[in-house]
Amino acid sequence: MSQALWAEPARSQQVSLETLSAVALLGLPDDRTLERSTSALLQRAYRDGTGAAGPGIRNSFYRLSPEERVVLSGLHQARWSYARLARILGKTSAQVAELAWSARLYLISVPGQQRSVPHPTGSGRNAIHCPEYEPKRPWTQTFLDEETPLRDRPFLQEHLLACATCRQALSSCKQVYYAVDSLIPRIESREQEQVRVLQQVVRRSNGVRDPLTLSFWQSFRIFLERGDIQVFMTLGVVVLLVLAHRLGSPF
Repeated sequence: MSQALWAEPARSQQVSLETLSAVALLGLPDDRTLERSTSALLQRAYRDGTGAAGPGIRNSFYRLSPEERVVLSGLHQARWSYARLARILGKTSAQVAELAWSARLYLISVPGQQRSVPHPTGSGRNAIHCPEYEPKRPWTQTFLDEETPLRDRPFLQEHLLACATCRQALSSCKQVYYAVDSLIPRIESREQEQVRVLQQVVRRSNGVRDPLTLSFWQSFRIFLERGDIQVFMTLGVVVLLVLAHRLGSPF
């Protein structure tokens, strides 16, 4: 998520490590740690202002507000629900849906994207059973984000089979959805390495908060991973090599 807020990869990784280190000390469940960390990242991105997204300004994605970038990355990459994003942003699920829709329409309307994507049209009320199409948060987006209530899905699926107007509205929305999906920055080559580093951060924070939860070997590994200990060990090896050389040891 930090990659969506900071365009420069090194800065993004640094901020995510600092934020997760602090939040992990709170001892929250994993889900809450994730949400609290994202909220903290968002607040920090607002404090950094244009400096956060500045390096990626040529990319239309980074011209969106930090909230819009979190929403789109959460929906397209993390597959988060409207409810989770609402908790992170301090908004309602309806407001999250409106943010997502306005951001998506902006991205497909930016000149120079070299793509032809029609704006979705409303499904109208040609038949009494057509779902209501709200321009700010259409049902077509809710359907593609898998946010349609379970009780409404059977009706909607049957309705789409019979209503050409609603099928056209959904098809148009799909084009918007996948066009936007291709514009969201993704971390590819270093993704697994970043996950490993973040896991180490959480493990270290857990050890600081509650040392008794760690086994001897986990504590020992964390001890060895400390920067000051690594420097001390390196100096110790150098001293031993120097002494061995002076004493004429075959070592």
